[in-house]
Amino acid sequence: MRAVEDALGRQEFDEIIVSTLPVRLSRWLHQDLPARLGRKFHLPVTHVAAKDV
Repeated sequence: MRAVEDALGRQEFDEIIVSTLPVRLSRWLHQDLPARLGRKFHLPVTHVAAKDV
């Protein structure tokens, strides 16, 4: 959250892209980070998860 806030403070962006570990391993997804980012910054959020092997 803090890294996104820092980046948005320096530049304007149209979208936030979040790349995470697979769903079963990602703490960020368990904390609902993509939805929280969208609500806080009012930008579309695209989530990309690594493949689970």
